[in-house]
Amino acid sequence: MTPGPFSDSDSQKFDEAPATLCKVTVMRQSLSHSSAFPDSVDSSSGLLVGTANAGTRPTFRPAVVAAMGIGLLLTVITLTALIIDQSSAGSLADHVHAHYAPLGLHPDPNVLFGLLYVTELIGILLWLTIIWGVRGQKRWVRIVASMVLVVATSIALLVLFVFEFGTPIFPTAWGILGLLPCTAGLVAVTLMWTS
Repeated sequence: MTPGPFSDSDSQKFDEAPATLCKVTVMRQSLSHSSAFPDSVDSSSGLLVGTANAGTRPTFRPAVVAAMGIGLLLTVITLTALIIDQSSAGSLADHVHAHYAPLGLHPDPNVLFGLLYVTELIGILLWLTIIWGVRGQKRWVRIVASMVLVVATSIALLVLFVFEFGTPIFPTAWGILGLLPCTAGLVAVTLMWTS
């Protein structure tokens, strides 16, 4: 018989490989073992069997949903105030005219109304989506809620602090109204990450 590319000692190493692999697997599983999820050792293979760190879902306190509900309510209140302002009060329209009339400009305040409407409606949809994710204990909800909080707070601060010709484009009240749901969002996200 012609000698192959492997010697007898190589053959012995291949025979020992499954046992070595089993030991490495048990060691890896024992290192990732969590006492919160009791496991057992399968007597035939020596492997850990159980639920340790396998697909665990986050569990949130009821206060998270309550804070999100408050944020949703504040967003709906802001949207309602916007509808009332556009239909009767006119504070945003008056602010735009007072801001630009001395410069000889007459921009349409409906552009600003449209921006605020879109922001509030998207905010309501995002609140509902994140509340659904929290109630369903979805894994992605912490990250998505954190990203939404950063974007929403940035938009609210933009509405509050954007200036043109030395005066704010939006009335200060609209910036503050935009920050109120963000405050509830901050509470909710903080509770999510500490749950």
